Amino acid sequence: MISQKYVDGYIALYESGKIKLNKERVLLISYLKNHVLSRDDLYFDEEQINNFKRFTEKWYFPLEAFQMFIAAFVFLYYKENDRNFFRKFLIMMARGGGKNGLITALTNFFISELHGIPKYNVSIVANSEDQAKTSFMEMYDTIEGNEILEDMFYTTKVEIKNNATKSIVKYRTSNASTKDGLRDGCVIYDEIHQYQTNEVVRVFSSGLGKVKNPREFFIGTDGYVREGYLDKMKERAKN
Repeated sequence: MISQKYVDGYIALYESGKIKLNKERVLLISYLKNHVLSRDDLYFDEEQINNFKRFTEKWYFPLEAFQMFIAAFVFLYYKENDRNFFRKFLIMMARGGGKNGLITALTNFFISELHGIPKYNVSIVANSEDQAKTSFMEMYDTIEGNEILEDMFYTTKVEIKNNATKSIVKYRTSNASTKDGLRDGCVIYDEIHQYQTNEVVRVFSSGLGKVKNPREFFIGTDGYVREGYLDKMKERAKN
């Protein structure tokens, strides 16, 4: 059995009746308790989890219980080789629920010295440039005008680079045909309910694996596109 205080705390909020969860989150907790938290070959990296929390709450915003619950599993690793256990995260919430803010903070943390992986590049992908720039500009605005962060990061309107790790964040539109040869550590797919097929994901995911601990985050609302990529992701998650 493995344990983590933010995971245990969130589950306890539900089991004590202090919060209500939809059926998908109830299924998720059941799955985690039976198939993940019951294992003894995994560990939560408490240092990274706590560093992420301190980093986010110093430069961005106080984290909610559900955000720390998700973040803990971002830093869940195999004991044998220190590789990350979960590589894909699907986060579906209504607009204003806090998913983009969480992604912004995670992205900024991933390229920082606290994460500690050199050249851990992050691409933020969306159908439109405006949407792709949402988290990017939140990072940009946070760094600009802050003397401490300006010493750590080099910013332009098209990329943000950490001076120590050489990790870069870029926003990209989902014109998949022009994105071969990427060397990302992480890809964020925003507003995935607009994706008709898996073409965009296939191209961007092909650049993963060249850097340690690759990750993909799929975020969005439910939208109106049926039988598209999101519905297939929902079915996969349910299974």
